[in-house]
Amino acid sequence: KKEETHRMAEANRAFAHFR
Repeated sequence: KKEETHRMAEANRAFAHFR
């Protein structure tokens, strides 16, 4: 289940950058 964590981290980074 490491892919889920990596995907979440990437989404979080994109969200922070988009904000």
